[in-house]
Amino acid sequence: MGTWTIHLPGGARRTLDLRLVSSEDNLLFDSIKRGWAKYGITLLADRPYWLGETVKKSWGQEDLRNYDVSLQDRIDYGYASNVINYLSAGSTLGSAAVSNDGDIPTFPAWTAVGPTTSVSFGVDGSRIKVPFGIPEGYAVQIDTDPVNGQVLWYGPWDGSKIADPVDRTSELDPTSKFVAIPRGQDRKLSIVMTGTGTVLAEVQNKYRRAW
Repeated sequence: MGTWTIHLPGGARRTLDLRLVSSEDNLLFDSIKRGWAKYGITLLADRPYWLGETVKKSWGQEDLRNYDVSLQDRIDYGYASNVINYLSAGSTLGSAAVSNDGDIPTFPAWTAVGPTTSVSFGVDGSRIKVPFGIPEGYAVQIDTDPVNGQVLWYGPWDGSKIADPVDRTSELDPTSKFVAIPRGQDRKLSIVMTGTGTVLAEVQNKYRRAW
């Protein structure tokens, strides 16, 4: 197996996983003596779509704190004495959307990081509901692509991945729907959460040709 990677001058790239099928190694010269040989090879892409770079986005619960920190805010949120302003996060659950500029629908990989007592996520109203609460410092993760098994993993969150994941797929509601993101810009996602955790989505769009 190998990976064919095409780079653009601006830094963008797309990849295609390939498997060696055959090679035209009926050589006219002794390559050991010459030191090199030029011959053709045949490669097969078991998954025929080129992959774009992985795009990661995250969303949290809407933060309604005041920009100008008041005396009551200092009591409620425990601000330090030198804090005079509070800047809220820009991406909230209500504005959750991603773009798919690929040639076919693409399945996202979801991560929900606690604390949250209830969370569900999906596309166009079709959701996967996590059937248990997620304490602070823990997370769940599920890749909705059928090729990757659609397994619900749970475990401690180290900031980038789940450490020592446990398979809790059997607890999923059987009505959960694993829906792909259609082609198009700013496709709205469906995210509902109770708590102050974070939901992350990773997508890798697919293309029929490199460019």
